[in-house]
Amino acid sequence: MAAFRLVQVSDTHLSREKPYFVENWDAVVTHLNAAPPDLVVNSGDIALNGPEVEDDLAFAAEQHARLDCPVRAIPGNHDSGDNPSHPDRPPKQPVTEARREAYRRHFGDERWAADAGDWRLIGINAQLFGTGLDAEATQWTFLADALADAGARPVALFLHKPLMKDDPGEAIAAAHRY
Repeated sequence: MAAFRLVQVSDTHLSREKPYFVENWDAVVTHLNAAPPDLVVNSGDIALNGPEVEDDLAFAAEQHARLDCPVRAIPGNHDSGDNPSHPDRPPKQPVTEARREAYRRHFGDERWAADAGDWRLIGINAQLFGTGLDAEATQWTFLADALADAGARPVALFLHKPLMKDDPGEAIAAAHRY
C-alpha cells in the first residue's frame, strides 16, 4: 500500500469578527502547504460561533480553502449547535435543522465516508446524538452501512466528542466532555 498522509485538526474556532485564533490557523496553513498531506480532517468547532453567526462558518470555509490539499470536516457544537448532554440542562445552542443547513452550506455533508488506501475513514456529526431529530436516526443507519462497507479494513471514526465516557450502558445517552 502506498503511504497516505492524513492530518487531523480540531477546535480551530475561526471568526472574521473575533479573529482570536486566526494567527494559529495561519501557522497551520503555512506548515501544511509546505508539504501538503493527502487529506486534512477538521473534527469540529471549525468556527467560533457558527450557531449564531453564519459568517463565522463562511470565514472558516474560506480559511480552509487556503489549504493546498483536500479537506473533510464534521461539525462541532460551535458549528451547528449542541446535543443534550444532561436531562436537566438543555443546551444553550441546541442543534436545529436551520443550524445544520447553515453548516452544510459552507462545508457540505455533516457525515461522510471515504477510502484511503487500505483504510475506511468515517466522519459523523456527534452533535446529533440524543437530539431525537430525524437526522439522528438517518445517521445511525449511515454509520451502520459505512461500517459494513469497510469489511475487514481498519476504520478511523472521526467525531467531535466521545460517544460515551466508559461504556455503552451509561445512563446519559449523549456524552458531553470528559
